[in-house]
Amino acid sequence: MLVYFGPEVLVPLASAAAAVGGFFLLTWRKILGLFRRITGGAPPEAELTDPQAAGPGTGATEAKTQDSAV
Repeated sequence: MLVYFGPEVLVPLASAAAAVGGFFLLTWRKILGLFRRITGGAPPEAELTDPQAAGPGTGATEAKTQDSAV
């Protein structure tokens, strides 16, 4: 026997899933910051301002080479 879920069942479930997804999209930075605080990870600000954490192509190495050339 096949199971049929009509629109009267699926629309409220899809709406609830969209509400949960929207909540996470709106508060993702706060949730991630709380997770990092609990696990002892580095804060996002330290990753952005630390020149050692900057990867290639971010401009950090280019700025150093221009300063040393002058």
